[in-house]
Amino acid sequence: MLAAAPTQEGENEDSDTSNPECDSDDNVADQVDAEWAEQYAPGVYLTLMVLRDGTKDIQRVHFSRKRFSERQANIWWSENHEKVCEEYKLSRFAVS
Repeated sequence: MLAAAPTQEGENEDSDTSNPECDSDDNVADQVDAEWAEQYAPGVYLTLMVLRDGTKDIQRVHFSRKRFSERQANIWWSENHEKVCEEYKLSRFAVS
């Protein structure tokens, strides 16, 4: 499964990436046991969740527009998404 690339949206201060697997799963909200956001690195914010079966997942990745252009966010994510997945022991957001 491929990781989503960061995108810039509207007039928001942050750009974000959503996990396409989570977006396509209509009943994920019913399965979420816990959800929280944290700063992973300066200007990089993760929204994480744990499903009732214990599976960890990234729901969204935000990049501050003050620190990252869209191009810089794409480069950062392509260089670091595997490290993020390893650090959080994610199973559903793996990169093939």
